[in-house]
Amino acid sequence: LLSELIRVTEERLRKLNRLNVSYNIEIKSTPEDEKRGYQPSVEVFSKLVVETILKQLPHSRFTIQSFDWRILSFLHQKFPDVRLVALR
Repeated sequence: LLSELIRVTEERLRKLNRLNVSYNIEIKSTPEDEKRGYQPSVEVFSKLVVETILKQLPHSRFTIQSFDWRILSFLHQKFPDVRLVALR
């Protein structure tokens, strides 16, 4: 789980006294996978990812990247403080 990855990483970073690390998290999504039911809707999926991250990290410690501009557009509107990276 993403939450577990962040928790374990943060524990290790604390032990190393290296809390200045930032995360670059990619959300992989395609309209085809969404239509086939392989993943939730863009809105549900994106919101779940960001809310999971924000429970453990401040905005300043992560970016979200994606090739799927639907995700980036949704996050820009719903979470304007989250830094986004557009992939091509």
